[in-house]
Amino acid sequence: MEDSSQRVARILATCDANSEFPIVVDLVLVGDRIKSSMLFFGIYGKFTSEHFPFVMKADGTLDFGHDYAEDRYMKCTMRDREIVFGQYFTLEGATQDGPGTYRIAKIERLI
Repeated sequence: MEDSSQRVARILATCDANSEFPIVVDLVLVGDRIKSSMLFFGIYGKFTSEHFPFVMKADGTLDFGHDYAEDRYMKCTMRDREIVFGQYFTLEGATQDGPGTYRIAKIERLI
């Protein structure tokens, strides 16, 4: 870690319109913001059922890998928001009707 304002946290975000597919992602935070320029790893879905690992790119895109050619990328606005309990962000393609609105439901400090 570079300075004391940085911390590693696990974020759980949920979507009322798509409750079977929460987002869990481990991030480095600087204050209440995601550290720019770093890649992060997460899961889309529930660990106990269907889930899909992803890499969150520096531009906010979730990349599910080459096995999901047609649905490989989803644009996420989490990087544009403060990471605080209750904060909302969107995930394009999260519902059949378009973007899903996610809410940060839990922030767990890891380090």
